[in-house]
Amino acid sequence: MRAVPMKVMIFGMALLLLSSTGCGCAGFNVSVKLDPSVQNPDGTYPPVEVHLVGVSPSEYQRWHDMSMSEYWAEPKITEEILVMKLGSARGTTGSISDKDPMWKTWEQRGAIPRGHLFVLSLYPASKDLPGDADLRRLILPMDCQKWPGYSWGRNEIPLLVKADPFGVITLRQPKR
Repeated sequence: MRAVPMKVMIFGMALLLLSSTGCGCAGFNVSVKLDPSVQNPDGTYPPVEVHLVGVSPSEYQRWHDMSMSEYWAEPKITEEILVMKLGSARGTTGSISDKDPMWKTWEQRGAIPRGHLFVLSLYPASKDLPGDADLRRLILPMDCQKWPGYSWGRNEIPLLVKADPFGVITLRQPKR
């Protein structure tokens, strides 16, 4: 029986580790900021709630088609939803770092690396439409290959909540 060279064994273990963790991508730094267009006439910001949800491929269609009006009428906050409360009283910026335990929760639910990050905002008021057509919903891929240079805490994916007609937008675009 032939001995396996140490380099080959280490290389094989590294490949196994990378394939099991989805190319090593375990989260991103994401910031959510209220744009000045959201300000009230007196210069204050209204209270705006933003939810981030890691969605697996099997849950995608449900979250994509979900009525945002019904969702926000009585949101059911569960362990897989990260809640950001923004506005004059709470600050105009929220963030999640790549080290936040929520990424692990989303990974365990199958959202990383092939799922999507759904960004749901209570603002602006909009009519119900599926997917990104509803201004209160932004859908971002969580595949690290679509965000080169953004995984492992490098750089930040900035999101902006704007007044009509924009809704929630990203200031960086993933690779297609």
